[in-house]
Amino acid sequence: QAEWQYVCRVVPGIAKDLAPVEEAIRSVFLPALFGGTTPMTIDDNFRRLLGHSVKKGGIGIRDPTRVADRLFQASKEATALLAETLAANADFSIEAHRSQVRQA
Repeated sequence: QAEWQYVCRVVPGIAKDLAPVEEAIRSVFLPALFGGTTPMTIDDNFRRLLGHSVKKGGIGIRDPTRVADRLFQASKEATALLAETLAANADFSIEAHRSQVRQA
């Protein structure tokens, strides 16, 4: 999952390419996890619930196709000041960077 998040953060528009991963999670992994050898269908509502954190009643396995664009945008916003500072060869403000990361 960490690898998917990394790819989502650095590759724009990757969501459509992660559809086979989500399909495997939904049709193979989760049924095996919950049903063993009994055939099981994971509907959209149950899948969304399973994507929630454990504290919220899920198991924390997010749908990579739903979070990809949001992760990319957050990464882009969080690193904007750093990229601008490097491009301008300007002084870097860690406080400003931390503030921008929190807002993203």
